[in-house]
Amino acid sequence: MKGLTRGQVAKATNMNIETIRYYERRGLISDPPRNNVGYRMYPQEVIQDIELIKRAQDLGFMLEEIKDLLAASKGDKEFHSQEMLGFASGKIKEMEKKIRDLNEMKLLKLKAVIRQKRYNYKPHTPNHVAENILNRAFQEEYKPMEVLLTDVTELPYGNNSKAYLSAILDYGVQKIIAFKLSHHNNNALVRDTFSQIENQLIPNKTLIHSDRGFQYTSHFFREYISRNDVIHSMSRVGKCIDNGPMESFWGILKSEMPQLEAYDTFEELNDALQSYIEFYNMERVPLSMGLRIPA
Repeated sequence: MKGLTRGQVAKATNMNIETIRYYERRGLISDPPRNNVGYRMYPQEVIQDIELIKRAQDLGFMLEEIKDLLAASKGDKEFHSQEMLGFASGKIKEMEKKIRDLNEMKLLKLKAVIRQKRYNYKPHTPNHVAENILNRAFQEEYKPMEVLLTDVTELPYGNNSKAYLSAILDYGVQKIIAFKLSHHNNNALVRDTFSQIENQLIPNKTLIHSDRGFQYTSHFFREYISRNDVIHSMSRVGKCIDNGPMESFWGILKSEMPQLEAYDTFEELNDALQSYIEFYNMERVPLSMGLRIPA
């Protein structure tokens, strides 16, 4: 049986094997047959498909749109440039409308209460980076422990003091499954957070999506990913929307958790976080659920 092994496809497309596996599970490329010694053998055309997927992701296409692109591209050599241009044009029009809406909000002096100021962090040189495999496929339905989103934010307390909160959101069940508050924003904070769920991870299936913060590009986190044989996905540079639901949780927490600045001590803040996250997981009713109560 002629064809390419998964390793050869990864090398030819400059992708890692974890990304190709994820494309298969999401139905972007077909799971190929095996040869007589058990290796999956991909047709040569898969390289063109992966290049199309990468270009579509760079333009911000969602998962279902990419599937439509792939389906329409079969047998049409001119499709790649013409159809990509058409889709991109539609995306640009959507973005222009959003910009107009934001400008109108500024003129009317309207402000979204739930959105908080973004903090400026010092740039760093990453040790390890990953593709944006998740690609904002937030409209999909996921099983528990299939897609995990994570991030770190800072919270004020006392007299100009700051604490750092690391959390993991299981997108399939819409619950915070691990969190840790610390005096320091460092690798130990993320390590202690992820140690809480290590025995729940599903090898070759769990996808962890993060931004490109120094903890997630570090040697220690890469070793964690490899040791547990899970998939790492990263947001594009400067694109916090790629981790939208996690950013949304921070906004909800900071607007609903009463009087963040009123906590005098680290311990008071930590106790309040414990109570709020328990409420968020067990009692809070998101708008997307209507009047249904979380299980």
